[in-house]
Amino acid sequence: MEDYILSCSSTADMTNGYYSSRDIHHIDCKYTIGGNTYDESMGESVPLSDFYERMRNGEIPTTSQIDMAEYKEYFKKFLEDGKDVLHICLSSSISDSYLSAMEAVKELKGNYPERQLYVVDSLSASAGMGLLVDILADKRDEGMPIDKLKSYAENSKKYINHWFFSTDLTTYLREDSLTNFTFKIGKTLNFCPLMCVDGEGKLVVIEKVKTKKKTMEAIVSRMETQAVDGKRYTGKCFISHADSEKEANKLASMLEARFPNLKGNVEVKDIGHVNGAHTGPGTVAVFFVGDKR
Repeated sequence: MEDYILSCSSTADMTNGYYSSRDIHHIDCKYTIGGNTYDESMGESVPLSDFYERMRNGEIPTTSQIDMAEYKEYFKKFLEDGKDVLHICLSSSISDSYLSAMEAVKELKGNYPERQLYVVDSLSASAGMGLLVDILADKRDEGMPIDKLKSYAENSKKYINHWFFSTDLTTYLREDSLTNFTFKIGKTLNFCPLMCVDGEGKLVVIEKVKTKKKTMEAIVSRMETQAVDGKRYTGKCFISHADSEKEANKLASMLEARFPNLKGNVEVKDIGHVNGAHTGPGTVAVFFVGDKR
Protein backbone atom coordinates (compact mmCIF):
# COMPACT_ATOMS: atom_id res chain seq x y z
CA MET A 1 0.00 0.00 0.00
CA GLU A 2 1.29 3.46 -0.91
CA ASP A 3 2.26 5.67 2.04
CA TYR A 4 0.15 8.79 1.53
CA ILE A 5 -3.06 10.16 2.98
CA LEU A 6 -6.39 9.47 1.31
CA SER A 7 -8.97 11.81 2.79
CA CYS A 8 -12.51 13.09 2.38
CA SER A 9 -15.13 15.10 4.22
CA SER A 10 -17.83 13.53 6.37
CA THR A 11 -20.38 14.19 3.59
CA ALA A 12 -19.29 10.84 2.08
CA ASP A 13 -21.69 9.38 4.70
CA MET A 14 -19.48 6.47 5.70
CA THR A 15 -19.19 5.42 9.34
CA ASN A 16 -16.22 6.18 11.57
CA GLY A 17 -15.59 2.42 11.71
CA TYR A 18 -15.44 2.29 7.93
CA TYR A 19 -12.91 5.13 7.74
CA SER A 20 -10.73 3.41 10.31
CA SER A 21 -10.89 0.00 8.64
CA ARG A 22 -9.98 1.41 5.21
CA ASP A 23 -7.31 3.83 6.53
CA ILE A 24 -9.17 6.86 5.16
CA HIS A 25 -8.91 10.15 7.00
CA HIS A 26 -11.86 12.53 7.12
CA ILE A 27 -12.76 16.00 8.29
CA ASP A 28 -16.12 16.57 9.95
CA CYS A 29 -18.55 19.14 8.64
CA LYS A 30 -20.73 21.02 11.13
CA TYR A 31 -24.47 21.41 11.50
CA THR A 32 -26.74 23.33 13.85
CA ILE A 33 -30.10 22.23 15.21
CA GLY A 34 -32.05 23.59 18.16
CA GLY A 35 -29.47 26.36 18.61
CA ASN A 36 -26.61 23.90 19.17
CA THR A 37 -23.76 23.28 16.74
CA TYR A 38 -22.17 19.86 16.37
CA ASP A 39 -19.45 18.09 14.44
CA GLU A 40 -21.20 15.60 12.18
CA SER A 41 -19.52 12.42 13.53
CA MET A 42 -22.02 10.22 11.65
CA GLY A 43 -24.75 9.88 14.26
CA GLU A 44 -22.43 10.10 17.26
CA SER A 45 -23.54 13.66 18.09
CA VAL A 46 -27.32 13.70 17.69
CA PRO A 47 -28.65 10.22 16.81
CA LEU A 48 -29.83 10.30 13.21
CA SER A 49 -33.27 8.92 14.07
CA ASP A 50 -33.75 11.83 16.51
CA PHE A 51 -32.37 14.31 13.98
CA TYR A 52 -34.87 13.32 11.30
CA GLU A 53 -37.76 13.15 13.73
CA ARG A 54 -36.99 16.70 14.81
CA MET A 55 -37.08 17.71 11.14
CA ARG A 56 -40.46 16.03 10.73
CA ASN A 57 -41.65 18.04 13.71
CA GLY A 58 -40.66 21.30 12.05
CA GLU A 59 -37.11 22.02 13.22
CA ILE A 60 -34.89 23.33 10.44
CA PRO A 61 -31.20 22.47 10.78
CA THR A 62 -28.50 24.52 9.11
CA THR A 63 -25.04 23.54 7.93
CA SER A 64 -21.74 25.35 7.56
CA GLN A 65 -19.08 24.56 4.98
CA ILE A 66 -15.52 23.76 5.98
CA ASP A 67 -13.66 27.04 5.58
CA MET A 68 -10.15 27.71 4.36
CA ALA A 69 -8.64 28.03 7.85
CA GLU A 70 -10.09 24.67 8.93
CA TYR A 71 -8.77 22.97 5.81
CA LYS A 72 -5.39 24.59 6.27
CA GLU A 73 -5.02 23.22 9.80
CA TYR A 74 -6.34 19.81 8.73
CA PHE A 75 -3.91 19.44 5.81
CA LYS A 76 -0.99 20.97 7.71
CA LYS A 77 -0.77 18.13 10.25
CA PHE A 78 -0.23 15.60 7.46
CA LEU A 79 2.27 17.75 5.57
CA GLU A 80 4.29 18.38 8.73
CA ASP A 81 4.44 14.62 9.21
CA GLY A 82 5.99 14.28 5.75
CA LYS A 83 2.87 12.84 4.10
CA ASP A 84 1.38 13.64 0.70
CA VAL A 85 -2.42 14.10 0.62
CA LEU A 86 -5.28 13.38 -1.79
CA HIS A 87 -8.55 14.87 -0.49
CA ILE A 88 -12.02 14.32 -1.98
CA CYS A 89 -14.59 17.10 -1.58
CA LEU A 90 -18.36 17.30 -1.73
CA SER A 91 -19.70 18.45 -5.11
CA SER A 92 -18.92 22.11 -5.81
CA SER A 93 -22.48 22.45 -7.12
CA ILE A 94 -23.73 21.74 -3.59
CA SER A 95 -21.12 23.47 -1.42
CA ASP A 96 -18.23 25.94 -1.68
CA SER A 97 -16.03 23.66 0.44
CA TYR A 98 -14.04 22.67 -2.64
CA LEU A 99 -13.10 26.30 -3.24
CA SER A 100 -12.10 26.68 0.41
CA ALA A 101 -9.92 23.57 0.16
CA MET A 102 -8.23 24.91 -2.96
CA GLU A 103 -7.50 28.20 -1.19
CA ALA A 104 -5.86 26.23 1.60
CA VAL A 105 -3.76 24.32 -0.94
CA LYS A 106 -2.50 27.58 -2.45
CA GLU A 107 -1.45 28.89 0.95
CA LEU A 108 0.28 25.68 1.99
CA LYS A 109 2.11 24.85 -1.22
CA GLY A 110 4.75 27.51 -0.69
CA ASN A 111 5.55 26.25 2.80
CA TYR A 112 5.76 22.58 1.77
CA PRO A 113 7.13 22.61 -1.79
CA GLU A 114 8.37 19.04 -1.52
CA ARG A 115 4.92 17.66 -0.68
CA GLN A 116 2.05 16.76 -3.01
CA LEU A 117 -1.35 18.07 -1.92
CA TYR A 118 -4.26 17.35 -4.24
CA VAL A 119 -7.96 18.17 -3.92
CA VAL A 120 -10.66 16.63 -6.12
CA ASP A 121 -14.18 17.97 -6.63
CA SER A 122 -16.15 14.71 -6.49
CA LEU A 123 -19.25 16.15 -8.21
CA SER A 124 -20.94 13.68 -5.86
CA ALA A 125 -22.66 13.51 -2.50
CA SER A 126 -23.51 11.05 0.27
CA ALA A 127 -22.63 7.43 -0.47
CA GLY A 128 -21.97 8.34 -4.11
CA MET A 129 -18.98 10.25 -2.83
CA GLY A 130 -18.39 7.31 -0.49
CA LEU A 131 -18.36 4.86 -3.41
CA LEU A 132 -15.78 7.00 -5.20
CA VAL A 133 -13.57 7.09 -2.10
CA ASP A 134 -14.00 3.33 -1.64
CA ILE A 135 -12.82 2.70 -5.22
CA LEU A 136 -9.85 5.01 -4.68
CA ALA A 137 -8.92 3.17 -1.48
CA ASP A 138 -8.85 -0.08 -3.46
CA LYS A 139 -6.51 1.44 -6.04
CA ARG A 140 -4.27 2.88 -3.32
CA ASP A 141 -4.09 -0.54 -1.69
CA GLU A 142 -3.09 -2.03 -5.04
CA GLY A 143 -0.10 0.34 -5.08
CA MET A 144 -1.25 3.19 -7.32
CA PRO A 145 0.89 6.30 -6.64
CA ILE A 146 -0.83 9.49 -5.52
CA ASP A 147 -0.41 11.46 -8.75
CA LYS A 148 -1.94 8.65 -10.81
CA LEU A 149 -4.70 8.19 -8.23
CA LYS A 150 -5.57 11.87 -8.51
CA SER A 151 -5.98 11.51 -12.29
CA TYR A 152 -7.92 8.28 -11.78
CA ALA A 153 -10.28 10.07 -9.38
CA GLU A 154 -10.89 12.93 -11.83
CA ASN A 155 -11.94 10.45 -14.48
CA SER A 156 -13.80 7.93 -12.30
CA LYS A 157 -16.05 10.53 -10.66
CA LYS A 158 -17.84 11.03 -13.98
CA TYR A 159 -19.12 7.45 -13.88
CA ILE A 160 -20.54 7.27 -10.33
CA ASN A 161 -24.26 7.17 -11.03
CA HIS A 162 -26.62 8.73 -8.44
CA TRP A 163 -30.34 7.88 -8.61
CA PHE A 164 -32.75 8.76 -5.83
CA PHE A 165 -36.25 9.60 -4.71
CA SER A 166 -37.95 11.07 -1.68
CA THR A 167 -41.30 10.40 -0.07
CA ASP A 168 -41.26 13.92 1.44
CA LEU A 169 -40.31 16.86 -0.79
CA THR A 170 -40.70 19.53 1.91
CA THR A 171 -36.99 20.14 2.39
CA TYR A 172 -36.28 20.13 -1.35
CA LEU A 173 -38.86 22.89 -1.76
CA ARG A 174 -37.34 24.92 1.05
CA GLU A 175 -33.88 24.45 -0.42
CA ASP A 176 -35.23 25.47 -3.85
CA SER A 177 -33.93 22.17 -5.26
CA LEU A 178 -37.21 21.39 -7.05
CA THR A 179 -39.76 23.58 -8.75
CA ASN A 180 -43.00 24.43 -6.96
CA PHE A 181 -44.82 22.56 -9.71
CA THR A 182 -42.97 19.33 -8.95
CA PHE A 183 -43.52 19.84 -5.24
CA LYS A 184 -47.27 20.35 -5.74
CA ILE A 185 -47.53 17.16 -7.78
CA GLY A 186 -45.62 15.21 -5.15
CA LYS A 187 -47.85 16.38 -2.30
CA THR A 188 -51.28 16.33 -3.88
CA LEU A 189 -51.19 13.39 -6.29
CA ASN A 190 -48.76 11.14 -4.47
CA PHE A 191 -46.09 11.53 -7.13
CA CYS A 192 -42.62 10.38 -6.13
CA PRO A 193 -40.20 11.93 -8.65
CA LEU A 194 -37.17 10.05 -9.89
CA MET A 195 -34.09 12.25 -9.52
CA CYS A 196 -30.39 12.04 -10.25
CA VAL A 197 -27.18 13.98 -9.76
CA ASP A 198 -25.94 15.00 -13.20
CA GLY A 199 -22.44 15.40 -14.59
CA GLU A 200 -22.11 18.86 -13.07
CA GLY A 201 -23.02 17.56 -9.63
CA LYS A 202 -26.47 19.16 -9.71
CA LEU A 203 -29.80 17.66 -8.66
CA VAL A 204 -32.08 17.00 -11.64
CA VAL A 205 -35.66 15.70 -11.77
CA ILE A 206 -35.85 13.02 -14.46
CA GLU A 207 -39.35 11.56 -14.20
CA LYS A 208 -42.48 12.48 -12.25
CA VAL A 209 -43.31 8.87 -11.39
CA LYS A 210 -46.60 8.46 -9.57
CA THR A 211 -45.80 6.05 -6.73
CA LYS A 212 -42.83 5.05 -4.59
CA LYS A 213 -43.09 1.46 -5.85
CA LYS A 214 -42.86 2.56 -9.47
CA THR A 215 -39.95 4.89 -8.70
CA MET A 216 -38.02 2.04 -7.09
CA GLU A 217 -38.73 -0.11 -10.15
CA ALA A 218 -37.55 2.76 -12.36
CA ILE A 219 -34.24 2.93 -10.47
CA VAL A 220 -33.69 -0.80 -10.98
CA SER A 221 -34.40 -0.35 -14.68
CA ARG A 222 -32.02 2.59 -14.92
CA MET A 223 -29.28 0.53 -13.34
CA GLU A 224 -29.97 -2.28 -15.84
CA THR A 225 -29.35 0.05 -18.77
CA GLN A 226 -26.61 2.22 -17.30
CA ALA A 227 -24.45 0.03 -15.04
CA VAL A 228 -21.21 -1.34 -16.48
CA ASP A 229 -22.16 -4.61 -18.26
CA GLY A 230 -25.83 -4.14 -17.42
CA LYS A 231 -27.32 -7.06 -15.50
CA ARG A 232 -23.85 -8.63 -15.38
CA TYR A 233 -22.51 -5.70 -13.35
CA THR A 234 -19.76 -6.93 -11.01
CA GLY A 235 -18.99 -3.74 -9.10
CA LYS A 236 -20.24 -2.45 -5.78
CA CYS A 237 -23.61 -0.83 -5.18
CA PHE A 238 -24.30 1.50 -2.26
CA ILE A 239 -27.64 2.80 -0.98
CA SER A 240 -28.03 5.68 1.43
CA HIS A 241 -31.24 6.72 3.14
CA ALA A 242 -32.63 9.44 5.39
CA ASP A 243 -34.48 7.51 8.10
CA SER A 244 -36.08 5.28 5.44
CA GLU A 245 -34.48 1.95 6.28
CA LYS A 246 -37.49 -0.14 5.22
CA GLU A 247 -37.53 1.35 1.71
CA ALA A 248 -33.73 1.15 1.45
CA ASN A 249 -33.67 -2.54 2.39
CA LYS A 250 -36.52 -3.30 -0.01
CA LEU A 251 -34.66 -1.59 -2.85
CA ALA A 252 -31.46 -3.43 -1.91
CA SER A 253 -33.31 -6.76 -2.18
CA MET A 254 -34.69 -5.78 -5.59
CA LEU A 255 -31.20 -4.88 -6.84
CA GLU A 256 -29.58 -8.03 -5.48
CA ALA A 257 -32.20 -10.13 -7.23
CA ARG A 258 -31.66 -8.33 -10.54
CA PHE A 259 -27.85 -8.16 -10.34
CA PRO A 260 -26.57 -11.53 -9.09
CA ASN A 261 -22.89 -10.75 -9.82
CA LEU A 262 -22.56 -7.73 -7.54
CA LYS A 263 -19.33 -7.42 -5.59
CA GLY A 264 -20.83 -8.36 -2.23
CA ASN A 265 -24.28 -7.39 -1.03
CA VAL A 266 -25.71 -3.95 -1.62
CA GLU A 267 -24.32 -1.81 1.20
CA VAL A 268 -26.98 0.29 2.95
CA LYS A 269 -25.79 3.52 4.63
CA ASP A 270 -27.39 6.38 6.55
CA ILE A 271 -27.54 9.84 5.05
CA GLY A 272 -25.69 11.94 7.59
CA HIS A 273 -26.72 15.17 9.27
CA VAL A 274 -25.18 17.58 6.75
CA ASN A 275 -26.59 15.98 3.61
CA GLY A 276 -29.80 15.17 5.48
CA ALA A 277 -30.32 18.80 6.44
CA HIS A 278 -30.73 19.47 2.71
CA THR A 279 -32.78 16.38 1.78
CA GLY A 280 -34.95 15.94 4.84
CA PRO A 281 -36.32 12.54 5.88
CA GLY A 282 -37.63 10.16 3.25
CA THR A 283 -34.79 10.20 0.72
CA VAL A 284 -33.38 6.93 -0.64
CA ALA A 285 -30.44 6.99 -3.08
CA VAL A 286 -28.66 4.32 -5.14
CA PHE A 287 -25.05 4.56 -6.37
CA PHE A 288 -23.15 2.40 -8.84
CA VAL A 289 -20.52 2.64 -11.57
CA GLY A 290 -22.07 3.08 -14.99
CA ASP A 291 -22.44 5.36 -17.97
CA LYS A 292 -20.86 8.78 -17.92
CA ARG A 293 -23.16 11.19 -16.11
